[in-house]
Amino acid sequence: MEGEGCRRPPFPNTWVRKHRVGRVSFTWMAHTEEVWDHPFFQAVILGGRDRTLRRVDPNFPANLLGVTPEAGVLLRNK
Repeated sequence: MEGEGCRRPPFPNTWVRKHRVGRVSFTWMAHTEEVWDHPFFQAVILGGRDRTLRRVDPNFPANLLGVTPEAGVLLRNK
């Protein structure tokens, strides 16, 4: 991707979080049709579903600044 709108610090493409008593799973990886047949993508989708439905309960500590050290730049530029 090129252009001014694509120049930004790295940010997570998949994340999970708790929201009150619920759970949220997010990914932006499904932008092309061929992604849907990829085993890794399918595992991400099924894992998010199972976590949301409480079929699994993994411990995901908050690590936004560890995996995206410049994430604060996105917030400051708004």
